[in-house]
Amino acid sequence: MLRLLVCFKTAYNLDDVTAEEWNLCLQDGQNPVFLKKALCAYDESALELALRLADGARERGEDAELTALTIDDELPELTVKNLFAVGYSHVNYVPCAEDLRFRPDLTAALIRGCVRRAGDGFDLILTGQQANVGDNGQTHLLTAEALGLPCVLNVTDASYEKYGLRVFSLVDEGVLEQTLTGRAVLGVGNALHPYLRVATLRERMSASQKNALEISPELLLPTGMERRKPMVELRGLVREKAQRDCRFIKGGSAGEKARLLYEACIKVHTEEALRS
Repeated sequence: MLRLLVCFKTAYNLDDVTAEEWNLCLQDGQNPVFLKKALCAYDESALELALRLADGARERGEDAELTALTIDDELPELTVKNLFAVGYSHVNYVPCAEDLRFRPDLTAALIRGCVRRAGDGFDLILTGQQANVGDNGQTHLLTAEALGLPCVLNVTDASYEKYGLRVFSLVDEGVLEQTLTGRAVLGVGNALHPYLRVATLRERMSASQKNALEISPELLLPTGMERRKPMVELRGLVREKAQRDCRFIKGGSAGEKARLLYEACIKVHTEEALRS
């Protein structure tokens, strides 16, 4: 049986926050609780990639068991039901009120505890490359180190072939193709299939009575781990101002406008780059 573990996170969509609402959050130091949480983009890609790997296993006549794990202060019920509906066998939830954006060591320790609690039986562990912009982007690396497993970064796609797991990942030179023959941790980035599939009405109905398994963090952490000082301390929040400077190009034709654009922007930057 193929057993896969996918670690995911839900977060607020801060693009929906107005300037006035941002100011209120900055003054109070609170999260924008009026927003709904949604799956982080890379984590959604990891969840879909695991489903595709399970589909491939079943096509070969092999059973597959998928477990989704999240560590957060709350768990949206709609997310749980949707994961069960699209094919996940288990959804595990570890409640943690601490701000984990700056505690990748704590997150990795909790994931390690869940893996150990399951008897180290997972063939593959998938996580998103990063939760939200500004988050640490280290959890998959520290998790692999804690479990003594290799870690592949910036994964875009993967499939089980005859000789092992065929993994594609982005590197500076292009796309790297590797074949893994053992257990590993995959950090999923800009995947070829970035969106989680949509469940049918029948699948949603069949999953309506399923619930997530809540696991206490005290059962997972080494003694004293939760009392360690965070690697980074949050001192405050600042909202970056995003201003646009639009200029209309005047010209009698499309060719004339293209020439003006080239001379005003592209040519100037090219000459500066050559001089430097």
